[in-house]
Amino acid sequence: MDEKIYALWLSEAVSAGSIFGKHLLDKYGCYEEIYHLSESAYKEAGIRKGSELFTRLCNKNLDLAKKILGFCEHNGFVIIEYTSPAYPERLKAIKNPPPVLYARGRMIDFDDNVCIAVVGTRSYSDEGWNSTYKIASGIAQSGAVVVTGLASGIDTAATRAALDSSGFAVGVLGSGLEKVYPSENRTLFEEMYEKGLVISERAPFTDITGRYFPVRNRIISGLCNAVLVGEGSIGSGALITAAHANEQGRRVFAIPGNIENPESSGVNKLIKDGATPVFDARDIVEGFEYRYPHRIKCTTLASASISVPEKRSEKRARVFRANPAGTTARVTEADTPAEATQRTPRKTAPKKDSPVEFVRVNITDSTAEMTTGTATRSAAQPELGELSEIERKVFGYISESDFRMCDSIFSAIGEGQSEVAAALTVLEIMGYVETQGPKVMKAKKYR
Repeated sequence: MDEKIYALWLSEAVSAGSIFGKHLLDKYGCYEEIYHLSESAYKEAGIRKGSELFTRLCNKNLDLAKKILGFCEHNGFVIIEYTSPAYPERLKAIKNPPPVLYARGRMIDFDDNVCIAVVGTRSYSDEGWNSTYKIASGIAQSGAVVVTGLASGIDTAATRAALDSSGFAVGVLGSGLEKVYPSENRTLFEEMYEKGLVISERAPFTDITGRYFPVRNRIISGLCNAVLVGEGSIGSGALITAAHANEQGRRVFAIPGNIENPESSGVNKLIKDGATPVFDARDIVEGFEYRYPHRIKCTTLASASISVPEKRSEKRARVFRANPAGTTARVTEADTPAEATQRTPRKTAPKKDSPVEFVRVNITDSTAEMTTGTATRSAAQPELGELSEIERKVFGYISESDFRMCDSIFSAIGEGQSEVAAALTVLEIMGYVETQGPKVMKAKKYR
């Protein structure tokens, strides 16, 4: 039987992010041998009897694996096994690499390229978008590969910059390759299939689920030599990628942001904690030129300033502005720069300790719906049973007070920083908590 069948069986049996896929493959070296192991052998490998993993490994039904293989062959998706020479050694070296990767697009040798992850918030500011686009353009022009999560916001800015610069971009999905998320990036995905590469550890038809995205961040950093965070708050998923990068021995860079902008609180904290501030692409790529002289050419970087085009695939913008003298000017994505500057600020009563304001605009075909905060959901709070144990623990801690400082959350939960940051991201995506300002999280109230 095709070895890929056994590889796909193991991939489905082992949860994403688990260390046991690597453990079993390093110990036995062959997917088929792992498939034929006895229950006692699994227990000897450290897998607890009665656990979900133990139950799945003891299930020898190959129907799903055969279905996945047939689907990939029919749709032209490439399957890269952990044991294949095409599997990136850089990724194989992390503690929990996926047993297989699914790929669509133009294959590259990751280990022979300088790969720079560029990640950031979905709720970007115009300054964050523009800075990320310019620096990512320079990274691509130098010959480095730009790797993102293909999310909306900062990830889209970096991916678009790489493609516009005739560079190479890689997108790492949290869902299957068959699913396009966000849907407004469909055109960008199609361009990536032709000019870049899209990969995932999930079977191609795997649905989009919020908790999958933080888990895939270890792959983004694991494929790369370094990680650049363009913009993000303390609770941003981008900081999960930075935490993984630190654990994996990757260098972390960050673009400094406005200290009054909550979406810059995360990147500024990274810099405070030791990340390298970036003002130009050279700040990142020059350090790799001597090690990869056949790939990196800093002389190819454009000397003139890079022009940032109009955003083509975003339907949502989050616009930051200060409130001078107690006034605020609302700016939407539909505004032109001239219209924004000509608009007369409306008078408002200054709020104590609130020098900034955000407006989120959801643009539809006929209306623009303004909302505040970071997530919306139904008035009825869903059952906490949909959350994992650490997510319930984090939510419970935040709910005990009107608000919680992020530093206190990390110290009180008693888990790894990347795990807590991942839980915060899932809770924010699902609408349980919201960011109230730099370093502050608040549980949402339901009626």
